Amino acid sequence: MRKLLLTMMAAVTLTAAAQSTFSGQTVYGFNYNPYTAMSINGTNVEVGQAMQMRAINIKQFKGRKVVAIAVPNGRRHGTPTTNEITLFVGSGIDSDGKMTYTQQFKGEQDLTKPYEYNFYTLPEPIELTDDTQPFWVGYTCMYDYSVTTPLVVDYMNHTESNQGGYMGFGENGGDVIWGDYRSQCGFGCIRVVIEGEGMSANNVSVYSSSVPGYATPGSKATASLAVFNNAYNTIEDITVTYTVGEGEAQTINLPLSSPCYYNFYSYPVSFELPIPDVEQDGLPVKFEITGINQGNSNNATASKRTDSSSLLVMGAGKGVQKTVVAEEGTGTWCGWCVRGIVGMDKMAAEYPETFIPIAVHNGDNMSTTSYNSLFSSVNGLPGALVNRTVAQFGSVDPSYEGLMEAYAVLSETPSCASVKISAIKYDETAKKVEVTADVNPAIDLNAKYALAYVITEDGVGPYDQANYYSGGASGNMDGWESKESSVSMLYDHVARNITSYQGISGSLPTGMKAGQTYSYTGKPSANTVGDLNNCHIIALLINQDNGTIENAVSMKYAEFSGIEAVEADTAAGPATYYDLQGRKVLTPAPGNIYVRQQGKTTSKIRY
Repeated sequence: MRKLLLTMMAAVTLTAAAQSTFSGQTVYGFNYNPYTAMSINGTNVEVGQAMQMRAINIKQFKGRKVVAIAVPNGRRHGTPTTNEITLFVGSGIDSDGKMTYTQQFKGEQDLTKPYEYNFYTLPEPIELTDDTQPFWVGYTCMYDYSVTTPLVVDYMNHTESNQGGYMGFGENGGDVIWGDYRSQCGFGCIRVVIEGEGMSANNVSVYSSSVPGYATPGSKATASLAVFNNAYNTIEDITVTYTVGEGEAQTINLPLSSPCYYNFYSYPVSFELPIPDVEQDGLPVKFEITGINQGNSNNATASKRTDSSSLLVMGAGKGVQKTVVAEEGTGTWCGWCVRGIVGMDKMAAEYPETFIPIAVHNGDNMSTTSYNSLFSSVNGLPGALVNRTVAQFGSVDPSYEGLMEAYAVLSETPSCASVKISAIKYDETAKKVEVTADVNPAIDLNAKYALAYVITEDGVGPYDQANYYSGGASGNMDGWESKESSVSMLYDHVARNITSYQGISGSLPTGMKAGQTYSYTGKPSANTVGDLNNCHIIALLINQDNGTIENAVSMKYAEFSGIEAVEADTAAGPATYYDLQGRKVLTPAPGNIYVRQQGKTTSKIRY
């Protein structure tokens, strides 16, 4: 067994603050950060992952050499702390999917450190010259779910190349057969360690920045930054210069929680921001990554090394309840999307008043092109945006646990405005639902807001849902482990149409004032709806400055059908109100549905 834990920074030589190249070692590959460890069905299966160094990559590093293979540790399930793997270099894959191996040697994954990279020294380093032919590097091992899930993937969408997406499977002692699996799970997290001189250095861009949605005047707020490494030297720390509102620029050095290799983004690092002692909607915050690794200048362009955000500064107790919206990317063909079906249903059942589920299908009979913009922000399927707080939560796994983590924070964050649906009318000729929503700001607003309208439908289908949890090898999933690998079912929360993903331009004025009501009527299409009585009509209040959903409201179409938007008593005399069970109500609550009897007129109304 050969195993080398490389100290990457010790091998790097940088001699000037603005150095653009370095000599040492780089961890090179095509995958992004490890995201998850894949589960598979079957026993006595040999599995593997591989990446290819093609002619263009060899030419890029001509004169250097490959000295090691980098493999992240798998996820541990049992008591063993290690998992034996066989690492290899291969010269090619034949037409039957079989690899020709030129080097093979043993190694061990450390299961006590899941997803952390181990580095395994090659018995024979590979010199990269004009004569070097394309080659493969990777590993294989036996799959035993009771011990580990060893296949770590980035779960990202790679359309430009397949050279990092190869996996191998061999059953019952047979040959491992290799194929391109990037469409199902992204790239495997396999890399090489290249040693040499004159490699590009110190180029880091902002991957994401986050500030809380809300802070009180005069307080401290926690901001976070994640960076993306565009160069070959490993990043250990960053220097950040930031400004809050009209305040003076401040500079802080932030160590990263783990090394950030080439083509990796870092885990977010956090620091405190001073909040001015005044209420303000859209307080601007600006960030710039000015330094790398204790004083080296950042060679990234200004547009890539800077970012900005904003937050709501509002006095305690002034906001209104925020409704949490999960927009989930899913598909009938996606066997892991069962996890999202379970998560969305559980959240909707537990929090019917403050959680709105929207299942956006892709590549099946329930897809809608009106929602295509969502898929540029979710990291594969299943994936969800929660109130579109991409900077804060990123692409959320729509399991119950993943959704609950975001919900717990957002539901306790006050909103700066309420939104209610005051009228719904179906235009049968145009096949559109006319929806009027009312927005009431809690404070004066400076940011740019807009409304968007969504129709979702329950009981759609039946269609066949792929189920990768069948058989239980991938763990329990609320009973789906006991179902077949393909399940005919009806689908709920299905997105039928959204009027505009970014919000309808001009639907709300800039500079809305506290205590005023701002109304707008949108017309989402019902062309693909099977039964309007199974539909929810949703209004989203979108902050167009930062792209987040500030608040939302959902109503069942069947509940609104035939309801008059009447609140005040009329000249016919005082009204008597009853709930839908026929019980007299002395103090009707705003927003609830009642039967109103007034004079000789009886009607169902929303109070």
